[in-house]
Amino acid sequence: MSEIDSGGPAFPMSHEQKQTGVWGLTKREWFAGMALQGHLANASTTTNTSCDREGLVNDCFLMADAMLRAGEVKIGND
Repeated sequence: MSEIDSGGPAFPMSHEQKQTGVWGLTKREWFAGMALQGHLANASTTTNTSCDREGLVNDCFLMADAMLRAGEVKIGND
């Protein structure tokens, strides 16, 4: 299995702003968290007794990976 690209820091800081040892979330973690937030905002997700939490979290990371790949695609003359 290949190593998953995390996308780097979600909120990069300049060298002067960085604190030693505290790096925060990666873009992948941030995107997965946002996908999870969207799922949990949907009442059918939170009230469904057959909701598989592991599957839901895995889906969120799959979405995050897709977001990272989409961000690498060049559109037009960019």
